Amino acid sequence: MTGRIQSREYQKKYNNDVVETKVAYEVSISKLEYIENDNNRLDVCEEEA
Repeated sequence: MTGRIQSREYQKKYNNDVVETKVAYEVSISKLEYIENDNNRLDVCEEEA
């Protein structure tokens, strides 16, 4: 998987005139590849069992 993560600050204003600064995160995937024989994933699943 390849892509990028971005964040930005914004201000949320409530009905009682309180303003809160928050952060929004965005994940963009530009390439997603399916791997049929993923030995690492099998090892993790066996360890958790």
